[in-house]
Amino acid sequence: AFPNAKNVIISGLHQDTFEYFIKTYGKQFKAIFFHKNKLVNDWSLLGTLPDLEFVHWRFNQRIDVFWDMSQNTSLQGICIEGFPKLKSIAGIETVPNLKYFDIGDGFWPSNEIESLSPLQNTSVEYIGFGCKTLLDKDFSFIKNMEQLRKLELSPSMLTVEQYAWLQANCSWLDKSVLGPVRIDDGCVYTYGRGKRNFKLEGNEKRLKKVEEEFRRLVEKMKGAAYPITDEP
Repeated sequence: AFPNAKNVIISGLHQDTFEYFIKTYGKQFKAIFFHKNKLVNDWSLLGTLPDLEFVHWRFNQRIDVFWDMSQNTSLQGICIEGFPKLKSIAGIETVPNLKYFDIGDGFWPSNEIESLSPLQNTSVEYIGFGCKTLLDKDFSFIKNMEQLRKLELSPSMLTVEQYAWLQANCSWLDKSVLGPVRIDDGCVYTYGRGKRNFKLEGNEKRLKKVEEEFRRLVEKMKGAAYPITDEP
């Protein structure tokens, strides 16, 4: 009905209707937003779309592995939300020209991902991670990704030492999203697992102290090994 459309939002697909959609219409689109296609269990046909540039898939209860993306030569962006069975991003390195990767929980923080290290073998420039847990807690591979410009995490994802290490050893990253604080609507969100947030008003000296302590920690972390922790 819309032969000139390049972007589409589609929902409610089952496995058979997903396959029909990809085979019949998939090559028409540059960007596809799959919303609440919970019953699709195999998305490998996405690998047959060489002109696809962006995939956003929100909520799926069955998919547990990535598809082979070696033929997705135009694919630059992948955004995934709410995939409780997807524990590994192994296979992401098959994307030839990936620039943007974002994975999160959607509304409920529950997903656990084994590791983000497969991204070190991509050309990605943005990584967003909003899942509940990263099991290996290891971002040391970022030191080998000088093309990466932005790593966006929640302030409580890492320890303050790990945030300081990233600032100290990955100078090419956007530091505005790596601590020591984020100020939003009068609230100071302090970077580092277990750190307390506080109101800005009346706590200006406390904010200055947090910033000074973080600067000293960044200096200490220059050239140091990545601080792995056993904390949950």
